[in-house]
Amino acid sequence: MNAIDTHSPWFQTWFDTPYYHILYANRDHKEASAFIDRLVTALGLKNGDKVMDLACGRGRHSLHLASKGFLVTGLDLSQNSIDSLIHYNNDTLHFEQWDMRVPYKEDGYDVVFNLFTSFGYFESSVENLKVLGAMKKVIKEGGHVLIDYLNVKKALTVIDKKEHISRQGVEFFTSKSFRDGCIIKEITVSDGDQELNFSESVQALTLDDFNVLIEKADLKLVQTFGDYHLNPFDEIRSPRLILHLKGRN
Repeated sequence: MNAIDTHSPWFQTWFDTPYYHILYANRDHKEASAFIDRLVTALGLKNGDKVMDLACGRGRHSLHLASKGFLVTGLDLSQNSIDSLIHYNNDTLHFEQWDMRVPYKEDGYDVVFNLFTSFGYFESSVENLKVLGAMKKVIKEGGHVLIDYLNVKKALTVIDKKEHISRQGVEFFTSKSFRDGCIIKEITVSDGDQELNFSESVQALTLDDFNVLIEKADLKLVQTFGDYHLNPFDEIRSPRLILHLKGRN
């Protein structure tokens, strides 16, 4: 196994380890596919539309979108994740390593999807605005941006939750805390004689916080959803904060 980089930002380190993929190996692919199908209907997307899966991870959403007849670009900062996907590349599906803060080299996208809390990783609102600006730059006139984020107010009600997970012979011990405006998940990995420590950190962005960012990015909020069934957002009860944005005309 390659040495673990302990000096880079957490999202450059953790996502590129095999332990990240082991810990989250139980993600519900049927739920993810059903979520995408609902979004396709809600956004009125058509066969052949050009879509981007920004921060695509191991590509579960990208692959499903491609199976629906869309022209799909999947981008992720993790070279490890992209290396696992490039054998899928063809005329209608393309995976590439990319930093979401940088506008992609192509534009004309009907929609940019940013799913499974893949926003708010950075330390400042300036970086968040770079991400929103990069999204806005690549959508065509009338195009959509769809951001799937956690509902911070709901998440903070279970912030003291601790878990012990055994998976593929590896032990994971996780705990969450709220510090410096971020929800932080500490992860201890016990793999044989080796013990490693990682963390995940996302900014505790509320709908009000997003509204400020959206205004500064010259985007507009069209609607919000509160879960993967696209029920209305409720800041107390909803597990997710799903934002449907469009560019201003």
